[in-house]
Amino acid sequence: MVFDVISRMEDTEPFSEELLSAMKRLWVDTGVQECYGRSNEYQLNDSAKYFLDKLDKLGEKDYQPTQQDILRTRVKTTGIVEVHFSFKNLNFKLFDVGGQRSERKKWIHCFEDVTAIIFCVAMSEYDQVLHEDETTNRMQESLKLFDSICNNKWFTETSIILFLNKKDLFEDKITKSPLTICFPEYSGAQDFGEAAAYIQAQFEAKNKSTSKEIYCHMTCATDTGNIEFVFDAVTDVIIANNLRGLFDVGGQRSERKKWIHCFEDVTAIIFCVAMSEYDQVLHEDETTNRMQESLKLFDSICNNKWFGDTAIILFLNKKDLFEEKIKRSPLTICFSEYTGSMEYSEASAYIQAQFEAKNKSTNKEIYCHLTCATDTTNIQFVFDAVTDVIIANNLRVCGLY
Repeated sequence: MVFDVISRMEDTEPFSEELLSAMKRLWVDTGVQECYGRSNEYQLNDSAKYFLDKLDKLGEKDYQPTQQDILRTRVKTTGIVEVHFSFKNLNFKLFDVGGQRSERKKWIHCFEDVTAIIFCVAMSEYDQVLHEDETTNRMQESLKLFDSICNNKWFTETSIILFLNKKDLFEDKITKSPLTICFPEYSGAQDFGEAAAYIQAQFEAKNKSTSKEIYCHMTCATDTGNIEFVFDAVTDVIIANNLRGLFDVGGQRSERKKWIHCFEDVTAIIFCVAMSEYDQVLHEDETTNRMQESLKLFDSICNNKWFGDTAIILFLNKKDLFEEKIKRSPLTICFSEYTGSMEYSEASAYIQAQFEAKNKSTNKEIYCHLTCATDTTNIQFVFDAVTDVIIANNLRVCGLY
């Protein structure tokens, strides 16, 4: 009946009442429902039931697809599709590639320098076979592809975001179709939690690198939190790839020659200044003011050839001691030109401005933080600043900053 109606229609004709009626009768037919119950035995789009269950809605004259309707549609990916989008002020370039066997040779060698790979697996396909090879289980094929990508020479240092997709369909199916169809060795319960954890473990076990991170997320087509997970994972990857350690070096004159040339590729420099020492002199030279010496050192580091593009985190330390001292010891001891008040906020702002003014580069960021020895938020400030530096550097390399 459905095919008869379609044969009498033009391709450009709208969804007719006659076609709607025929499709509704077909979908409620007991034979068709029994056939659908065995859909794992043949090739059927996962979204078929979703759309067939809402035929009345689809048949409305003023029907407009919802966000879920759009997310449920499927277009086979062929070749490489490039998508650009922004999220939380971070610009993404996403390359969508086909996972079918015939598509892989087009792209697997093209992405040596990507930040991360998003690998999608349909959990619900554990009891289905491939379109192109009806002797091969789909999930077993996904495991083989994941293995080949995860351990490929092109992706040695590339982290992977693993989306175990269609968890809603899997949760419904696992109660009636055993996981042993795909994994004969599985001896756990036929419930979502245990079966899903087993599948995740099979994929994670393919990773042969101790330095490669697998970020796993169980999801479904309508999960709008996916991009949040991707953002968090990508940010984590970028930071992990750039943070290699913290080097604490001496600031005294005698110490500088030992280290200043050694850190060309550092992500950021943390420069600490004791604000309370504005009225004190050096141990090694009692004619030189400590803060003036700090300014000279800051100038030499900030504008040094080794640190041309290196951001600086400036800690103006001992603010508690400075706040107490500034009331009785004038800032003019260090800065004779200072004409402001002897109060904490104005004096500290002046000191900060003197350091920031030393920066001669328009590309170098100075992240300033007034702090004291007991300030437990210092590490959060460092983390936020370094994260900002790393993301900016990566965007600059990509030409997006």
